Amino acid sequence: MSNHHAWIQSFARTKGKPLSNRQKQLLADLLPQITANKALFFDDNLLAQMEIGFGDGKHLTNQALSQPDTCFIGCEPFVNGIAKLLSSMDRLKISNIKVFVGDCRAFISEIPDNRMSCVYILFPDPWPKKRHHKRRLLQKGFLTLIWRVLAPGGSIRFASDNKDYAQEVFDFMNSDSMFQTSNQSLDLCIYPQNPWSPIITKYEEKARFSESDCFFIEALKVCP
Repeated sequence: MSNHHAWIQSFARTKGKPLSNRQKQLLADLLPQITANKALFFDDNLLAQMEIGFGDGKHLTNQALSQPDTCFIGCEPFVNGIAKLLSSMDRLKISNIKVFVGDCRAFISEIPDNRMSCVYILFPDPWPKKRHHKRRLLQKGFLTLIWRVLAPGGSIRFASDNKDYAQEVFDFMNSDSMFQTSNQSLDLCIYPQNPWSPIITKYEEKARFSESDCFFIEALKVCP
């Protein structure tokens, strides 16, 4: 059973600049056709990948184009980001992405066990002030949600340029037997570029420009 009312919102806003008429049309016409819901998993053979907080959709569209036989699910509460993704999907004729609008935890709570091969969380809001740490998405309880939906051997891939947040996530992942990180220390998770994709996201680009270290942490699901 999901526990929606206990969740602390982990995102700051859901709307930005005014949308173009074309973006509004895509939200009205295309989005309802590709909305992700639990009916997706009526197909017992479906093994999907998910990106949580896909921003402008550059990484997600690249993944979908490079793996056309894989179903990708993007979770995003920010309407402007969703509109950009829809524009890319329409222009590039991408048909293997489904979108959930809102808090990803609501959708993950509805997914059957063992149905994700990979979950990406790339440069989420680090909420750097200590009093806001409770708003960070990756908490112990959230990792338990992810563990349940990952298939055996599936992975969670997390990236951040905030060392405190990265260390916290790394420690969460190694605190029990649910996950096993690919690297044995956080320092070994520093890479000069994304090891999983050639695409540089907006927030990774900002981090590189400021000469911040970027941490890429991968952890595999461990089955009892």
